[in-house]
Amino acid sequence: MNRYFLALILCAISSAVLAQGGRRPTPAQVLPADSLSYLNPKELTVGAVTITGSQYLDKDVLIKISQLNKGDKITVPGDATSNVIKNLWQQGLFDDVKLLYTLRNDTINFEINVKERPRLSKLNLKGLRKGEIEDVQKKLKDKTGKIVNENLLNTTTAIIKKHFAEKGYLNTTVDVKERVDAGEKNSLILDVNVDKKTKVKVNSIAFTGNTAFKDAKLEKYLKKTKAKKWYNVFGSKKFLQDKYEEDKQTLVTKMQGEGYRDAEVVTDSVWKNDAATVNIKIKVYEGPKYYFGDVTWSGNAKYPTKILNTLLKIKKGDVFSEEELNKRLTGSPNGDDISSLYLNDGYLTYQTDPVQTRIHNDTIDVDLRVYEGPQYT
Repeated sequence: MNRYFLALILCAISSAVLAQGGRRPTPAQVLPADSLSYLNPKELTVGAVTITGSQYLDKDVLIKISQLNKGDKITVPGDATSNVIKNLWQQGLFDDVKLLYTLRNDTINFEINVKERPRLSKLNLKGLRKGEIEDVQKKLKDKTGKIVNENLLNTTTAIIKKHFAEKGYLNTTVDVKERVDAGEKNSLILDVNVDKKTKVKVNSIAFTGNTAFKDAKLEKYLKKTKAKKWYNVFGSKKFLQDKYEEDKQTLVTKMQGEGYRDAEVVTDSVWKNDAATVNIKIKVYEGPKYYFGDVTWSGNAKYPTKILNTLLKIKKGDVFSEEELNKRLTGSPNGDDISSLYLNDGYLTYQTDPVQTRIHNDTIDVDLRVYEGPQYT
């Protein structure tokens, strides 16, 4: 009984699918005249499906991926056979995939022969200090033992770059070289050369869309993102992405605290100025300035509204600020907020929910809804 390659399958699959990671499967042999042909397709029943060449991967899983099921009626050659190689190549696990068959009457038995890609046995980091190597290795420890493919190489590079970008090294380069591990079968060692370059600093910060706030005031709100100034020789001006994200939120909070309730960062961009610096541009939306309207209380029984208003220290016509309101209710550093009044008197489950009941023109009415709860003694 002869065994043949399905060369027609390799012809049917696009080179984009087969050329994975720069590798192509071994060219198929020319079929003998009596073998299956697209010119004379046949309906056959799938018999046995076996996997050969696999050392580490689950063969049952590979058969499932091939979508060849014993007992199925398929047309050969056809989509069912051409999809076998395509489906397996898409997993990124193999250097070569061959589909072989044997015929017995109307039954076709398949052998899927694979050559697994090598696995990572060791990852060597170069160009870094000992402490830096240890920090990066902690983030890459799960890579050992995995198939070395484009995905592993790309994620390794991305993890290293992200690690150093968070520390201000935005121009870090990573060069990965593969070499055979002579001590372990079908394994590779990755030599990873890392060049952090210099820490990136902020050259300039520009704002657009602001009229009520001067640029200098907005820049002051960016506590951890500072541009170079001639008078600030020793101040930290390095760019850290996570600190920049925090600063943008602080910027919005501060603007809203000045009565601009609808303030937001519309867009922002960070781009390279030169090898060592970046420029930042932030477009803001200020919106109208709001003021407190009527401030009412509901649900309070222990203390009358007059006492609560005296302690709240917010009256109609004051600049609207949710931050300031919350501070007066629960977060005063001096302990003179409404929450402290109740808690000190044994109302341990006290809560106040500020609800904006009406917005008319530039005025916002607020109802402070109190839940006093039981008094504990």
